[in-house]
Amino acid sequence: MARVLFQYLLPIVLPTAIYLLWLVHRRRRATATGTVAPTWQQGPWFWLILSGMGISAASFVVGALLAGHSPHGKYVPAEVKNGRVIPGQIKD
Repeated sequence: MARVLFQYLLPIVLPTAIYLLWLVHRRRRATATGTVAPTWQQGPWFWLILSGMGISAASFVVGALLAGHSPHGKYVPAEVKNGRVIPGQIKD
């Protein structure tokens, strides 16, 4: 579950979360100074989506480089022994 969170959800949501925190800060500052507060509809949504996809792609590359197996390893498929499922694995 942690891998799903850090590799899929967090990179996509992170730019939007940072923008929303910035927006809350700007609105509080605008009400304190009496200026016009920015609205969420005026946000850079295209760039937020694009940066989320870029961060997600970078996390895939980093994950493959740091946590990958040897390209010369041999895949042993899953099998059932004595009524128990033994998951597939890569043997070096």
